[in-house]
Amino acid sequence: MFEVGFAELLVVAIVGLIILGPEQLPDTLRYCTGWWHRINRQMRSVQSDIAKELRIEEMRREAEKLNEETIIEIAISQKESKGFTGANPFSSTANPLTGGDQNNPPPKNSA
Repeated sequence: MFEVGFAELLVVAIVGLIILGPEQLPDTLRYCTGWWHRINRQMRSVQSDIAKELRIEEMRREAEKLNEETIIEIAISQKESKGFTGANPFSSTANPLTGGDQNNPPPKNSA
């Protein structure tokens, strides 16, 4: 941020001592450092809030991406399942010998 060397601090201290005098200088320094700490604390708070918002926004984008991928996977699986016409092997009415369902038998070959 600011690069203040020892020489600059010494100049400010001498000017402050000349202008304010030795009686008011310590109180003024305490007052100024108190404000400096408040400003720094507020800046850290703002930076923390911004970082949290960025993380939330990043998580929201990731969730939307995963949601889109999930929707695509569901659409693909539904498309694949519509093309499947065989009997359900887990159905209690499936007949393993004919390959059909007892309620819906396969069509008879008329030869």
